[in-house]
Amino acid sequence: MSEIDAAFSAGHHALLFAWLAREALTLAGEEEGEAAVRHAVRRYGRERGQRMAARCRANGHPLSMINFFAYGEWQVPREQMSSKFGRKGADAQMLTYECPWHRTWQTNDLLPYGRIYCLDIDEAVLAGFNPDLSMAVNSTLSSGGPHCAFLFHGANLNLANVFLLLYRRSVRPGKGAVMPWPYHTGHLYSTVADVLVEDLGAAGRRAVASAMAEFAGWYGEAAARAVKSYRGTDFSILPGAASA
Repeated sequence: MSEIDAAFSAGHHALLFAWLAREALTLAGEEEGEAAVRHAVRRYGRERGQRMAARCRANGHPLSMINFFAYGEWQVPREQMSSKFGRKGADAQMLTYECPWHRTWQTNDLLPYGRIYCLDIDEAVLAGFNPDLSMAVNSTLSSGGPHCAFLFHGANLNLANVFLLLYRRSVRPGKGAVMPWPYHTGHLYSTVADVLVEDLGAAGRRAVASAMAEFAGWYGEAAARAVKSYRGTDFSILPGAASA
């Protein structure tokens, strides 16, 4: 991994999204721009979920809620994220009190744009993983809630499944499910850019160009080139796998 790649973090992902959303809303109008951004987030989330499902099936594991938790693809330093299960059992509640996306948007006065990401992302990822599973997002930090509150229906988080989840997270897939931040950021850029151009035409192209110019000014041209290098990748399949 290059020095540029190693410097990527959830902050890169958060800022790029917020800049893309801001430019879309500014250039296309709030209503049309937000509709396009939400469409982009839903497609991006489904692609992530489909990739998680492909990895899960490759390991011979069922597409259960426990494995949805186990096959999560991103990881941030422990001090940047504070989450816990508030309730276990058949329907498991997860509460998040600290989040690097929320903190990044809030610190950089981008919360009105970043909060759009949280409206659809979690349900979209789950739908991509297994459309027969369901969840509810009852509050989010980015929309002014005291925490993010997620309810995962049918999780059946009993003692046996808690131990199974711990095993999955530490052994198989373990860290093998985690994708690097340049990949996540490149995926975000590629999918959101595609949808903004599809839905908004010339305004979408200008929004993408403007957001990437800001990203390059903030993180450097080498980082921007790393992100752009993912354009055209099929993100619904595992990296290295051939398309059917």
